[in-house]
Parts: sequence; structure tokens; C-alpha cells
Amino acid sequence: DFPEDTYICLQGTPSGDVWVGARHNIYQYDGSEIIVYDTDYFVYDFLYFDVDDIYASSSGASLRHFDGFGWSDLENTCGAYTLDGLTSNSIWIASKYGSNYGKVYHFNGNECNLMLEVETYAEYGGFVDIEVITESMIWVVGDRYTRMYSYDGIEWQEFDNPFPFSFSLITAIEFASGIGWAVDEYGNIIRYSTL
Repeated sequence: DFPEDTYICLQGTPSGDVWVGARHNIYQYDGSEIIVYDTDYFVYDFLYFDVDDIYASSSGASLRHFDGFGWSDLENTCGAYTLDGLTSNSIWIASKYGSNYGKVYHFNGNECNLMLEVETYAEYGGFVDIEVITESMIWVVGDRYTRMYSYDGIEWQEFDNPFPFSFSLITAIEFASGIGWAVDEYGNIIRYSTL
């Protein structure tokens, strides 16, 4: 059994391991035992590439990396909340909290570069999800007013709210066809189009 903690995110691996991000620890379940990595931060999201190449976003605006032995702090300025990417040399990071509200960063393996910054509102809590389909098709979703942005490798485009009302999104996925799916704060699944 997992110890008592506040659990926030999960990541499964091809080998069957389960990584669990929590309020005070990162847990790895390898099928027979739970390994605990003590942390002093919340873990919001994981991005898995290989058993010795896992990334985590955490409180304190940090991007962290697991090298097969332990976790280390890579970058402390990129506002990490949710992340996605195709390789460990191209990770896209969307921010939600603190001074990084409404910002998207690109981590090239060495440093974070600011790629998008949008005006924020008191009710708008930043971005809640980022989906990297290709390096020239990236979507970010805001949790208030359902703001959505796409990146085509050159510029960002904001999409008007494709929904008939305003609510908070939890996550969304977008396909090349312009068709997307989202989950809202009430647990509803919504199909939409940005065409």
C-alpha cells in the first residue's frame, strides 16, 4: 500500500512501473515494492522517455530529471506545471501558478526559453495542459475562459472559446484535423472543433 500523502499525478511506463507524484514525495512502484524519493515540493506532472530519462514538473517553478538513480533540479525558472515533448531535448512546459501565470517555455536540454506569454486575469489561473503532437503542432489550454493556443513552429494563434459557455478545463487533446476532446471541472467530456 502507498503511504498516506496527497497524490497529484501518475505516470505508467512500458516496463510496468508506476510513478506517483505527491505533495511531499515521488513514489515508484516497480511491481513488487514502493520506492520513496523524498522531496520538498509538489509534483504536478511526469514526462517519461526511458527508465533513466524521466522529467517532472514541480512547485517552485522547477523542472526535475530522473537519471535512473535519483532526481535532480534542472531548471528553476520555467514555471513548470504541465509538460509534454517528443524528445528530452525538446520539452514544452506550460505554467499555471505564481509569477509564471500564462507562460509557455521550451526546454532544449540545457535551458528554458520563454515562447508564449499571455495576459492573465484574477480569475485565470494559467495553463492546465499542453499537448505536443509534432514540433510544429503544439496546443496549450487555459483553465479559465477555456483559452486555447496553438503553435505551428513559427507563431502562436489564439482560438476563441469553442464551447457554448465558460468553465474551467482540466485537460484537452487536439488532433491535426482540428477536432479535440476536453474534460471540464465537472468531469464532463466534450468534443469540439477549432475549424
